Amino acid sequence: MIAPLVIHGPSSANWDIDLGPLAVSDHYHTPAFTQYYQERTHPGAADNALFNGMNTWNSTLTGPVVGTKYEMNFTPGKKHRIRLINMSTDSHFKFSIDQHVMTVQASDFVAIEPYQTTVLNIFIGRPMPNLTKKRATLRYHCGGGPGGR
Repeated sequence: MIAPLVIHGPSSANWDIDLGPLAVSDHYHTPAFTQYYQERTHPGAADNALFNGMNTWNSTLTGPVVGTKYEMNFTPGKKHRIRLINMSTDSHFKFSIDQHVMTVQASDFVAIEPYQTTVLNIFIGRPMPNLTKKRATLRYHCGGGPGGR
């Protein structure tokens, strides 16, 4: 079992609602020891990406989709803090929220001059607190995936 540890560090921007940590990680369906020996000779991409331990995947090429997508609840017009943490073993992630600009306000527990971006690169072990302001009551796709090697 793994879980993020929240340390309340400095911030350079204000928010209305703290949504807490959102752990992103790679997931392999192959047992760890088998994967370790395969990685030594031929590194492979992860089978899936997990958001707080959740996501969907096809059990076979033609089989049903199993699992559940992770959902966050936003209040329209409010600034939300999301503590993104990459807990992967071998992948960096590109994270985005459709039709939204995110404000990054800290990196590695250091308050920084806030900057805005639509895609956030999160490398292994890096906490990236960011803020987003929901613009409407519509549902948005919030996600990402391994950004490559």
